[in-house]
Amino acid sequence: MVDVHARSPRPRLGGPRRARLLIASGCALALVSFLLFVHPFLAVDAPVQADTLVIEGWVPVYVVDRAIAEIARGPYSHVFVSGMESDSAQSMSVVRRLVAAGIAPDRIVPAPAPEISFNRTSHMARAVRDRLRELRLEPHGVNVITLGPHARQTRLAYTRLLGSITPVGVISVPKDDYVPAWWWASSAGIKKTTKDFAGWLKEVVFGLRS
Repeated sequence: MVDVHARSPRPRLGGPRRARLLIASGCALALVSFLLFVHPFLAVDAPVQADTLVIEGWVPVYVVDRAIAEIARGPYSHVFVSGMESDSAQSMSVVRRLVAAGIAPDRIVPAPAPEISFNRTSHMARAVRDRLRELRLEPHGVNVITLGPHARQTRLAYTRLLGSITPVGVISVPKDDYVPAWWWASSAGIKKTTKDFAGWLKEVVFGLRS
């Protein structure tokens, strides 16, 4: 006799359905990984033993103040202020703040780059390199101080332009309008992190090598 109470076998997931579930799971895992790890990846903080400091001239005042503290702590003989020629007013405000903090003007070296809208970080790094050559300076190491998740792009650009002869480090100062661990929970964090992620990718592909 046929057992009418016997359970029917459970249907197995078909090939297309299983593939869709795997793709959805993979996308969810990739998204979670991106949210958790992209900011610490970008906001790398890795200084080296250095006698030269570079301040990216576009950074806000609190980054300049962090640079002043770094200069007081470290044996920096020269402080370069990078930037674009069109942003000279902002770069000069950085210079004035350094001087007001007691840093001798002859230790401060402005290094403006010609105005350009593409690969700005690369061109600023090249301008610093050219100023080093012009002044016949051969630093034992260079640290670049920058803002938050821009650090990965900055280190790549300066390493490519200076790193063949000079160790390059980076000092990342956290942005003060969002919590880095929760960057995705605020519009400021989303804007800054995604912009700098795209900037780093652009630097990887299109950044200057010489």
